[in-house]
Amino acid sequence: LMDSYDYLDLRTTWNTRDVDVDTRTWTQAGDKSCRQVFGSCSYNLASGQNNWLFTQHINTTVNGVALSQVVVRVNFSLNGCLIGGSCQQSFVLQMYQTQNIDSSGSTNTSNYATFANNRVTVGSNPSGTVVDTQDIPVPLGAIGGMYLAAQDTGTCVSIAHLTVFYYVCPQQVVNFISYPMVVSNGNGGITQLACVSGASMVGVQAPLATCGNQGVWGTPNGVCSCNPGYTSIGLTCQTCPPGTYKS
Repeated sequence: LMDSYDYLDLRTTWNTRDVDVDTRTWTQAGDKSCRQVFGSCSYNLASGQNNWLFTQHINTTVNGVALSQVVVRVNFSLNGCLIGGSCQQSFVLQMYQTQNIDSSGSTNTSNYATFANNRVTVGSNPSGTVVDTQDIPVPLGAIGGMYLAAQDTGTCVSIAHLTVFYYVCPQQVVNFISYPMVVSNGNGGITQLACVSGASMVGVQAPLATCGNQGVWGTPNGVCSCNPGYTSIGLTCQTCPPGTYKS
């Protein structure tokens, strides 16, 4: 859905805002013609830091359906706290949900909202520089689009790579049960499955399974078996050859 490695020039780039207006905010490090790495280092300044880094608009609609959850994977480095000033060992992710591109509103911090577990942290007082990658699940309403922002309130951090994606449970056949490809919605939604051709469910329980929040199918509730006159060949049920029968 979004990959910061695509932010290669001024036509597609991060946006920044220095809310506390002290001229210290997120800035791009290194060669501006290469992949953009933005950092903010305000840990040794006075308290009250409020620096924002904004993505471009992210389309969260897949096959005409608005996603109910995405995952933000952020690769970052964070320096340990030094003596003096205001220092934190974390930064915060916030989101602004809107289906349409909103160039003026995308940098208005009042449009942004927090969500559960949105603080990216490395624990208390690490020594030196810590490089880490974390996955942050982001619950969404049925909007179909969003902006994402990183808020620094007094740390020394750089974001090397940020991606936004979603998980899918794969299409597969297991034990004569056919699983469709399903987008994970993060809450373990139940999907009704089907028996492969030549097979039927055992008993009255149609096979059901949950699609987990990391794209892994749960154990199905229900069993399929090859019909009379059919035999298992690999993952399929095939008719018995002439002159034979299923015992």
